[in-house]
Amino acid sequence: MKFYEIKGFWGLAHFIVMAALVLSCLTLVPILLTMVTWNAVMGDLLEGPTIGFWQAALLAAALMLGAHMVFKPEIEFKFYREEDLLGGNGPQDSDSSKKGH
Repeated sequence: MKFYEIKGFWGLAHFIVMAALVLSCLTLVPILLTMVTWNAVMGDLLEGPTIGFWQAALLAAALMLGAHMVFKPEIEFKFYREEDLLGGNGPQDSDSSKKGH
């Protein structure tokens, strides 16, 4: 792992400027891309409404959140038969049943 050594005031100033530049690019590029794409497709081609910067920011956030939920789901669903739950044989952990517990 490499470490970035900050030497003196100008090193700190350089680090702050570079961090601000990276963070602004990571936020502005998706927002502007969303706004330009929406306005080009909906505004020009389909003669629909155009959106501003803050509407594009909310739309970009919703698109990124939706993509995260689709491509990296973290919710797991387990289904059990009713007789297993009511018969006292409750849900068994598949790992513990394989180990002989």
